[in-house]
Amino acid sequence: MERFLLRAKSVRGAAAKALIAEALSAPDLFVFGELLALPNIQELKDSSDKSAFLALEMFAYGTLQEYKAAQASLPELNEAQLNKLRVLTLITLAGTAKELPYDMLLQQLLIGTVRELEDLIIDAIYSEVVGGKLDQSRMLFEVHFAIGRDVRLDDLRTMRDTLSSWCDNCASVLALLSSEMEKANASKLTAKKHNDMLQAEMEKVRADLLQRLEGSVAGDGAAQMDVEESEGRRMLPRSRRPRGRDFRP
Repeated sequence: MERFLLRAKSVRGAAAKALIAEALSAPDLFVFGELLALPNIQELKDSSDKSAFLALEMFAYGTLQEYKAAQASLPELNEAQLNKLRVLTLITLAGTAKELPYDMLLQQLLIGTVRELEDLIIDAIYSEVVGGKLDQSRMLFEVHFAIGRDVRLDDLRTMRDTLSSWCDNCASVLALLSSEMEKANASKLTAKKHNDMLQAEMEKVRADLLQRLEGSVAGDGAAQMDVEESEGRRMLPRSRRPRGRDFRP
């Protein structure tokens, strides 16, 4: 782009028209907004070379189908320019869908055979203006990415409105997530309090049971001792029993 911008600053009229034709044929140039905005190029819009200016506008913003519709007011394209406009149209289409059927591409790009279409897509991939995979079994181009093209002022307003709406939606989602997080934290706190209460009750029941068990064991031990002492008294030998005196009248 730099080489065209430097030259465009010093050319007018027919020389500017020739420069535009050269830029449209350049295989490595896919954005034209800076060139289009130069005063020397803008002058062509109100001159006898207006068609060159319109062609540059078409390559900046348009597609092959749009060129075909306005062809009467535009210059004839050579083969390099026609292929360039096909690639630019492919870039635009790749920005609208992740899968582009061959049938649709053949129609939009005005290409006669699948082989020619695949060659064009492969060239675009090597130029790094689109990325993706040719799916011959399903007859489609699977899009991974596409570079951005020049944007009209009206399109900028639409993009601004779209981004503004997207930001509003993001804010709504964040607010909803924040509310849900607060609810989740409150539920977590309530569950923790309930769990702590259950733990305390369980500890209380456990301590009570342990106390009862200890009391029961102690009571059983004392009873056992009483039984043993009673049994011991009953089992004393007769010879050891105390004898009283025998008084006779």
